[in-house]
Amino acid sequence: MKISSKAKNQSVHKCRKCGKEYPLTSEFFYRDSSAKSGFHTYCKSCKHQFKNKLIHSRMQDGKTYLCACGSAIPKKTHLLNVNRCQSCNALFEKDKAYRHKYGMTYDGYQQMCQEQNHQCYICHAETELHVDHSHLNLKVRKLLCQECNMLLTERVEKSPDILIRCYHYLNQWSGAYV
Repeated sequence: MKISSKAKNQSVHKCRKCGKEYPLTSEFFYRDSSAKSGFHTYCKSCKHQFKNKLIHSRMQDGKTYLCACGSAIPKKTHLLNVNRCQSCNALFEKDKAYRHKYGMTYDGYQQMCQEQNHQCYICHAETELHVDHSHLNLKVRKLLCQECNMLLTERVEKSPDILIRCYHYLNQWSGAYV
């Protein structure tokens, strides 16, 4: 890379890949808001080489990109910067959602399912399980079926004695035909 006279007065930044020093400008480094300097640690030419090497290492026949699991990624998907096959991407998105909503991984959810023998903790139904968590402190409790999870609404959570009143109410009408 040729250094312009304007760039010579700027602070100098050393590329972590090639070790050459360049002025710390967008002429030589890509911007990176997460970096302390505000620029990427590789110079533009090293970044291009790294990216090209990565792309070619993931190409099967010069046309098809491969996911880390070995599955082919459709070209239209890869052009959208999705470097995962459809099933790996679905797992990635599930994991991201579980981390955001419950502070646990999708693997943690799967482990809880196994510990509960894929059954609702309350009624033991073998159906799709939902993460039951406290709406007061967001702590994960157990896995429940949708019906049991809906039963434990925020109202019941704030006032558990309402379940006892419901029980007495239903017992009162147990012999009546409603």
